[in-house]
Amino acid sequence: MKNFLLLIITLFLFTSNLKASNFNPGKNSVSFVSYGDTISAHLYLPKEYDENKEYPTIVLTPPATSVKEQTIGIYAEALSKEGYITLAFDPRGWGESQGTPFLLDPSRIVDDTKAAVSYVLTLKSVDKKNVYNMGVCMGAAFSAVATALDARVKALIMVSPYMDGNKQFYQSFGNSPYAVRNSIFQASAQGRQTYFETGEIVKFQAIPRNEGEIDETTMQITKEMMEYYLPGKPGDTPTWVNAFNSMSVEHFLSWSADSYVYLLEPVPTLVIYGENAVTAEGAEAFYQSKEGVKEKLVLKSKSHFDLYHQKDCVEPSVKKITSFIDNI
Repeated sequence: MKNFLLLIITLFLFTSNLKASNFNPGKNSVSFVSYGDTISAHLYLPKEYDENKEYPTIVLTPPATSVKEQTIGIYAEALSKEGYITLAFDPRGWGESQGTPFLLDPSRIVDDTKAAVSYVLTLKSVDKKNVYNMGVCMGAAFSAVATALDARVKALIMVSPYMDGNKQFYQSFGNSPYAVRNSIFQASAQGRQTYFETGEIVKFQAIPRNEGEIDETTMQITKEMMEYYLPGKPGDTPTWVNAFNSMSVEHFLSWSADSYVYLLEPVPTLVIYGENAVTAEGAEAFYQSKEGVKEKLVLKSKSHFDLYHQKDCVEPSVKKITSFIDNI
């Protein structure tokens, strides 16, 4: 029995070391499981990566509908060059990950973020005491809740946080529950029934395809999304699809990050946003409400989506993130 246990331990250690040795500096395609579905991710390692050393590690959660090849990939790569291990992932149902397609369910993405943390903690070269969560846009809200509920995570980083997307979406319907129930909830209910009866996913467009599809109900942030995500724009990538599951609306409108802010008091938090961002007011309100250790960086004259990709936004943000982590 003793020899059998020693054999199992030896095989486990060999497998762990083999897993680590298969990684190379830069981008590595990896996968892990979240509630039975395989999550696709990119693991970025520092240029001078040594598998016998341990590195602080950052898990990056993408904006709603976004994928790992877009803004979180940009930050993940930039931060890896500063000596961090970073992980950018596609939530279940998005990009190259398995799961119910295009379902924007914040609670599921929170769980996927926690699963991503579980994954990096299995890696030999990850400093287990220095794991951080980072999110962009609505991913910052998802990451905030995941961090609030996860004692394994040392600190939280939020870039262009969109904390009140559900409220703004509701406002686009005139703050009327009647308007919501008689329009978008009708479509969502029909989509749910279709899925139950046939297994078919009923999809909506995530954003308008052109100016002709904009009307008075179109939110400002949606208009700005068009300038990042549509074909030929900076966020254009084959793994992003202009769609979301019709059942998403129920999950989106019934979820709020506000309920979890008090749990972040023990968690050092960095908030970065653009001075002219449509989300600036909500980001500042979150920052003011957050108790405990906190820092912020406000980039002058910059908009919400400038921080997604522009070099003069990414570079100072990465510099601030490095300074923030070094001092906590």
